[in-house]
Amino acid sequence: MKIVHTLTNIDGPYRRTLRVLLIGSGGNGSTVLFGLPYLHRALEAWGRPEGIDVTVMDGDAVSPTNCVRQPFGAADIGHNKATILVNRVNLFHGLAWRSEECFFSKHARNMGTGYDSTIDFFISCVHTRAARREMHEAFQSRSGPWRHVRYWLDIGNNASNGQFVLGQPLNDINRQSRTRLRIVTELFPSIMDVSLGEGPLPSCSAAEALERQEPFVNSVLAASALAMLTRLLRYGSLDHDGAFYNVETGRTTPILIDPESRDKLARRRTAAKGRLEHRSTKLHNQAFPISGKAHLFWIGDFMYLDTLFVACVAVANLEPALSRITGRKTATLLMIASVCGICWLLVIFISEAI
Repeated sequence: MKIVHTLTNIDGPYRRTLRVLLIGSGGNGSTVLFGLPYLHRALEAWGRPEGIDVTVMDGDAVSPTNCVRQPFGAADIGHNKATILVNRVNLFHGLAWRSEECFFSKHARNMGTGYDSTIDFFISCVHTRAARREMHEAFQSRSGPWRHVRYWLDIGNNASNGQFVLGQPLNDINRQSRTRLRIVTELFPSIMDVSLGEGPLPSCSAAEALERQEPFVNSVLAASALAMLTRLLRYGSLDHDGAFYNVETGRTTPILIDPESRDKLARRRTAAKGRLEHRSTKLHNQAFPISGKAHLFWIGDFMYLDTLFVACVAVANLEPALSRITGRKTATLLMIASVCGICWLLVIFISEAI
């Protein structure tokens, strides 16, 4: 059953500036940053003069390839991305937003003030599973410097499609609830599964970089995500918390807020994982069948290798004595022959025991 999410009380006992932390200032991050000043002015016009206060965090420097589809020029090469973009926004719009020339870390300090470390909107524009896993572990916690994140908006894409998802991390601010907006790593766990590997590294070729990613997919995703965020702040409610966009088909599919469907999806994912583990165990047992006799000697998959290692060490200890009696070359040959004989005996033992 589809439900409507209502904006939580973001002001508390007093009204204050809404804090926004933007991670990443590349293709998606730079486009989001250039749109945030218009959200700031809109909030002022709608009766919230405090507006928003933005901090951009990125430890990356501008490369020549970035100048193809990101808002950088030749004079920016070698300089920090976040600092360059924040300075431009501040000069053009008369703001005092800040930049931090570092990458996000769950152990790093929070940008909030000493008495209130709440971050109202955390916007991530990263492209690695490891980075999203770091954020997941930082936000889904009731301890640590990042336990006061109210909303997490994640924006990501590949060559010709992408998605944006707004969620509420389970922490000191957001309690366990069936209507809580699930964060992107809860809805799609594979997005932070580092065992699946990362995508291709950034290319040094401009043509290859454009081949790996369509030029305007960032603009569509950033504009759509900011439009959703603006409606939440203006009207106080949402019936969707994200969307998928496909450049090839030109379709945008919203992610509806439906707890029942999400519960079913979670159960299916758990069942599929159980079936996969059962299948792996079955294949392992087929590859390593163990009979009654072998159970007397089998202590893990590597017991036989341990036995071989001990026998080889024992033979190696005899090598100095053999060298004095028969000479070094003869002793080496005898030792090699002994090791080969031990291996052959071990193979016979295994074949008889199993």
